[in-house]
Amino acid sequence: MLHHTIWRGILSLVLLLSIFCPVVPPVEGQHLVEDPVLQAMQSLSTRMKVGQLVLVSFPGTSIDAEAAITMLIEDYAVGGVWLAPENGNFGTGTIAASDFFSLTQGLQTLSTESSQNSFLPSIGITPYQTVNFPLFVAVNSTVGGLPITSFISDTTVLPTPLALGATWTRALAEAAGQVSGRELAALGVNFMLGPSLDVLAPPSGGDPAGLGTSILGSDSYWVGELGRAYIRGLHQGSDDRLAIIPTHFPGIGSSDRPLATEIPTIQKSGEQLEQYDLRPFYSVMESAPGAVSIADGVLVPHVRYSALQGNIRSSTRPFSLDAQALQRAMAGAVSWREGNGLLVADNLGLQSLRRFDDPEGLTFNTRRMARDALLAGNDLLIMDHFAATGEWEAHFANIKDTLDFLAQSYENDPTFQVRVDEALYRILSLKSRLVEGLAPVGLNEDAAAGESSNVSAQVAMRAITRLAPASEAVLPASPEGGDNFVIFTQERPLRFAAGSVARLTLPEDRVGQALQLFYGAQGTDQVAAGAVQQFTFHELLVALERPLVAPVGAENEAEEELSALYIALREAHWIIFAVTDLSTESPEAAALGKFLEQEAQLSTGELVVLNFGAPYGLDSTDVSKLSLYYALYSPGEAFVQAGVRALFGDLPARGSSPLSIPALNYDLALQTRPTAEQIISLSVVTEEGQEMTLEEKHGIRKDDVIYLRTSIIVDYNGLPVPDGTAVEFILTYPQENRTETVSAETEDGAAFIPITLDRVGQLDITVRSGLVAPFFHLQLTIREGQSVIMISTTPTLEAAAGPEPTLIPESLPSLPAPLHLPIPRRAYLLGWGLLGWLGIGLLGLASALSRQLQYVVALRVGLWGGIGSLLGYILVVSGGVYLFPGGIYWLASKEILMGGVTVFSGGLLLIALLITQQYAHSLWQRLVDF
Repeated sequence: MLHHTIWRGILSLVLLLSIFCPVVPPVEGQHLVEDPVLQAMQSLSTRMKVGQLVLVSFPGTSIDAEAAITMLIEDYAVGGVWLAPENGNFGTGTIAASDFFSLTQGLQTLSTESSQNSFLPSIGITPYQTVNFPLFVAVNSTVGGLPITSFISDTTVLPTPLALGATWTRALAEAAGQVSGRELAALGVNFMLGPSLDVLAPPSGGDPAGLGTSILGSDSYWVGELGRAYIRGLHQGSDDRLAIIPTHFPGIGSSDRPLATEIPTIQKSGEQLEQYDLRPFYSVMESAPGAVSIADGVLVPHVRYSALQGNIRSSTRPFSLDAQALQRAMAGAVSWREGNGLLVADNLGLQSLRRFDDPEGLTFNTRRMARDALLAGNDLLIMDHFAATGEWEAHFANIKDTLDFLAQSYENDPTFQVRVDEALYRILSLKSRLVEGLAPVGLNEDAAAGESSNVSAQVAMRAITRLAPASEAVLPASPEGGDNFVIFTQERPLRFAAGSVARLTLPEDRVGQALQLFYGAQGTDQVAAGAVQQFTFHELLVALERPLVAPVGAENEAEEELSALYIALREAHWIIFAVTDLSTESPEAAALGKFLEQEAQLSTGELVVLNFGAPYGLDSTDVSKLSLYYALYSPGEAFVQAGVRALFGDLPARGSSPLSIPALNYDLALQTRPTAEQIISLSVVTEEGQEMTLEEKHGIRKDDVIYLRTSIIVDYNGLPVPDGTAVEFILTYPQENRTETVSAETEDGAAFIPITLDRVGQLDITVRSGLVAPFFHLQLTIREGQSVIMISTTPTLEAAAGPEPTLIPESLPSLPAPLHLPIPRRAYLLGWGLLGWLGIGLLGLASALSRQLQYVVALRVGLWGGIGSLLGYILVVSGGVYLFPGGIYWLASKEILMGGVTVFSGGLLLIALLITQQYAHSLWQRLVDF
C-alpha cells in the first residue's frame, strides 16, 4: 500500500510539473509518412538524390544536345546551375533580357523532361520512379560590386548595397529588394546568392577582402536591419519564387585578403564574432524559413575562425569543412536550422581551396572535398571551375566522377546516407516552395524601368554624403556662368570571359552628360557646351608620366592630346574626378594620388572628387587638398546626376557613410553612439506602449506599476541608436536619501521599463545614455490613497537640443519583463491563496458528507478541491508572469483576488468531481481510490 501511495505521489507531481513544460517540436526523423517531401524522396534513385546536392557552372549560353551541361542535367539530375558573367553566361558583355529568359527556361525544360524519363545509372543502381522538382537557377546578387541586373539589358539598374547602407532607411532597402526580386523572378532566376551580410571591420582599416560596394556597411545592427528589409523586399517582389541565400556566414568583414586566392584567417574572440559578425545573420535566421524577412539559406565560406576553431595552423581545415565549428556557429539559429534552413558551401573549385588541398597546385581531390563538405553539415555544394587546371573539360569530368563516388558512398555507408537524406530533405523542402514560380510572369520593361528609376533616385538623394569639408562654413562657392570644367573619369572596365567586351563601370561621358542636362542648354544654361572637357584616368596617368610643362609645337596626335589636357587643366575653374574604385590594383587607380602630389604645379582650379565606389583610397593629406569630396557609393545614372546637383548646391548631402573612414577620423562605432547634444525625455505609457491620457494618469495610485518610455535617442548621424544601446533610469527618493539605477536597452531607438510605485513620498526619475546628461526630470509625488502627482521639467538648453531623428518606429514592441525592480512590500498572495485552498477543501468535505459518503471518501473529495485551488494559484502566479510582464506587481496591491482565484479553480474541479459521482460512477470510483 505504501509503495502504491509513493508512486501515486510521484505521478501527481509529474503531471503537475508537465503543465509548465514547453512543447517539444518533432525532430526531422519523426516526419510522418504523409510528408510529400519524404514521399518524393522515396521515389528518387540514388543518382538523382546525390545530383540534387550540387549547383554546377558551365561556359557560354549553349544548352543544345551536345552541350556538357545538357548531359549533366539529363544523366546526373544535378540540382541546379550557377550563372555568372565570368563564365560567359551573360553573353559577351551584357545579355538581352529575352535571351537570358530563354536560357533559364531552356534549362528548366531540360530538367523537367529528364526527370520524367527513367534512366539506368552506369554504376548499376536500380532507378525508381522519377519526380519533377524545379532546377535551381542561381546568380550572385552582385558582380564586381554592381547589382547582377547591370549585366542584363532591358532591366533596371539598381543601387549598390553600399548605397542602400548610406541611406540608413529600411523602406528604401525594401523597395530596392522588391524591384530586384520581381525582375529576377520574371527572368527565370529562383536562387540568389546574396545579399552580403558581412560587417566590414578589418583590423588595419580599408577593404583588404575586396568587398567594395557589395556590402551594406560596418555597423552590425544596421547591416542586419537593412538586410532584413532587403530580403523582405526580394521575397515580396518575387512572390516567394526566389530563394535568398545571404553571404558569407558567419561573416568575412574582418578578412585580411580576398577569398579566392588564399584561405583567410580571422582572429576574433567568440564574443566579438557573435556581437558583430554573426548579429546580422542571426537577425535573418530568427525562425524557420518561409517567413518574409527570413533567409532561406546561408552561404558558408572557406575561411578559418579562431573563435570557432581554436589555434589556427596551416593544416587547419576551413570553416566550411569543419563540422564542429559549423555546429558552434549554428548555436544561435537552432530553430532556423530545424526548420530546414539551407547551408550552401561556397565554390569548391576556388583556387584557395585547391591550394589547401595541394599547396603545389598539381592535384585536386574532388571526391574527398565534396564528401568532407557534406559531412561537415553543408546541404548544397557549388562546383565552379572544379578542376586543378581550370579547364572546362576537366571540370565536367570531375563533377561526373564526384557524383558517381557520392552515389556509391550513399549505397555503402549508412552514416553518409543519413547525412545525404538530411541535406536532400532540406533542398526539396525549399524547392517545393518554389514550384509555383516556374510559370513565366514576363518582364514589363516600361513599368519596371519607371519604378526602378524612382527607387534609384530616392536612394541617390538620401545616400549622397559630403565627406569634406566637414564644416559648411568653408564650402566653396557654387559654380557660376562662364566657369570651365575638366572631368577625369575612372571607367574601370569589367571583363570576365575570354573574348568578351569590357563593360565600363562608369563611361567617360556620363558625368558630362549630367552636367549639360541640368546646367547646360537643356537646363539652366549656366554651362556652355565648350566649357566642359572630359578625359579618362588612363589619359591622366599618361600625362603625369610626361614632363609637367605643356609641349610646344606638338608633332603627333598623342602630343596634341597631351597638350590639350595641360591647357584644359590650366584654364579650368573646376576639376572633377569621378572615381569608382581607388583601392583596385589597377595602375590607373593611382592617377588621382599622383595628381594630388603635383596639383600646385598643374592647376589652380577647385578640386572635386565624386566617389561612386567605396570611400577608400585617399589618405588625410590627399583629402586636405580637395575643395569638395562627395561619396555617392553607386555608379548609376541617378547617382551621377545627384553628384552633379550637389556640386552646384541644388541637392543637400543628407547621407552618412555606412563605413568607417580612417582618413577622415570617421569611426562608425563612435558615430552610432548617443550624441551628447540632445535631451532624452520620458513619457508615461500603457503596458502596450501607448501614450497615457490625462485621465489615465490621474488614476495612478500608490502600489501601481507605471511604464516609462524614453524619447527616440539619436546618434551623431541624427539616426536612432542601434538596438541594444545601454540606457540607465535613475530613481531618486529624496526623503530616504536613496538612489536606484534600473538598466535597460533600446529597441527601435527607445528604451522601456516598468516601475512600481511602492513608497510614499517624492520620486525623481532621470535618464542617461552614454555621454548624454540627465537633463530631463520627471517628479512623482506618491500619496497614500490619492492620485500620483506628476511634474516634468525640461531645461531650455540650446546646446542640449540634438538633431531630429530621421527614423521613427511605426509601432512599439511588447515591453520586456521588469528589470531590477523593487520587491513589492504587500505580497500576501500565498496567504490569500492558502485561505481559498482551505475554504474550498472544507467545502468539498462538507458537501461529500452531506451526501452520506464515507469519511475517507469525503476527505479525498476535499483534497481534490484543494488540488484545483493550487493549480489555479500556480497558473496565475507562475504562468501569468510570462504572459503579462509586470502582472505580479499589479497583483501585489490586490492580494484578495488570489483568494477568489483559488476558490474559483478549486470549485470548478470540485463541481466536476461531484458530477462524475452521479453520471460517471466508474470514473468517480477511480478518482476517489487514487
